[in-house]
Amino acid sequence: MASFLVDHVLGIEVVYTLIVVVSALIIHGRTRRLYALTGHAGIGAFRSAFLYFALGFFVRFCLVLLDQGVLTFEAVGTVLTVLFGVLTYYFLCVGAFSLVYSMTWKQFSERHRILLLHAASLVIALGTVFYMRYLMYVAVLGGLLYAITIAYGNYLQAEHKNSRPSVRHYLQAYFIGLILVWLGFAVNFLGELVLPSYPLFLYVIYSVTTLTMLLMLYGVLRVVQWPRNVNV
Repeated sequence: MASFLVDHVLGIEVVYTLIVVVSALIIHGRTRRLYALTGHAGIGAFRSAFLYFALGFFVRFCLVLLDQGVLTFEAVGTVLTVLFGVLTYYFLCVGAFSLVYSMTWKQFSERHRILLLHAASLVIALGTVFYMRYLMYVAVLGGLLYAITIAYGNYLQAEHKNSRPSVRHYLQAYFIGLILVWLGFAVNFLGELVLPSYPLFLYVIYSVTTLTMLLMLYGVLRVVQWPRNVNV
């Protein structure tokens, strides 16, 4: 089994990236109508998050192709490796922070949101590549944990007020979704720590990340079937 995984690493990367990117793009597309009907800034940020995740995993795949020697640019290979590394962390970071913003959007204006999300994500991406290897994971896990606490509070508040079932279902699904994303990043962070000693842990990361994205896709497909007049 181990030899099969090693011998087919590029093929596994293709399947893994394809599943994650396509799932993220479907989530982005299928929530378009819900956002158009409600105009809810949080839903808009949620949609954007998965577009950024799709871009992040696509650029990551380009980085893998460079590492595997499939893409070769002798003159600028090192520059491209650094650039793709920064872009990967940037897109993943801004995607995660967009999820955080989806729970805190009332505290920021649209202009401030754009500046804050992208500036912070770029600084963190550069810091991760050049200074602190785990900076992106620490920042993202902390931000998502904050968003999870807000989501849980919103769900409890809806339960206490005996809100409509559609509202409670929506808030419950959002809360669970944020936990799934947090777990996905947490496993990737754990992988960064143990991969040098246990290289095959990479496939645990792939499995958990793929399952997380498919569960998110399933949840979104369920939610968009619920009544459209959900006020959140």
